[in-house]
Amino acid sequence: MKRLFLLPLLLFILLTGLVLHKAGTYLVRDDAKAKGDVMVILMGSIADRVLEAADLYQEGYAGRVLIVEEGMGPVEMLRRRGADLITNSSQCRNAAIQLGIPADSISLLQGNATSTIMEARAVAEYLKNKPGADTILLVTAPPHTRRAALIFRDAFRDQQLDVTIIACPTKYHHFKGKGWFKRKEDIQSVISEYTKLLAFLTVEQFR
Repeated sequence: MKRLFLLPLLLFILLTGLVLHKAGTYLVRDDAKAKGDVMVILMGSIADRVLEAADLYQEGYAGRVLIVEEGMGPVEMLRRRGADLITNSSQCRNAAIQLGIPADSISLLQGNATSTIMEARAVAEYLKNKPGADTILLVTAPPHTRRAALIFRDAFRDQQLDVTIIACPTKYHHFKGKGWFKRKEDIQSVISEYTKLLAFLTVEQFR
């Protein structure tokens, strides 16, 4: 009787361990590096993404960089009152220039984006007018790569664009996928990403 009870318990423990092990690594999509027509730096943590983008640019993987202007609330109201606020997108652009990417190789796209979906739609609009561009490098944090690639694929499909997406997780980010349950910040990242992934797959992609 004990053996009959222990077998399902052992299977449960093994499956739980497998899920815990794979949950973090599944989120990280790391495609083989290849040359692209443009490189997109997604907004979020700035330093690690700009460092990765600078490396890729210097290695010749892309000659043009796209950054979508990030929405930061009532910025214009601040400016009308005389306060000057440098947006996260502008900080990202400035850092990229300081790391050696020429200013004229960086396009800051208007979008007032508050989500990856809005960034993807802004990039899709840009690519509609660039018929020769069919490959993009997507630079973002490792746990964001799986969902970001799905969102961009959906945005390109809506615009009938045949574009290859190369996910490039920055190596300068602390999240590596394995052992994610040992670090509080990684646990938060995994829970957040799966929540957002579920929302995209069940609701957002159909809007």
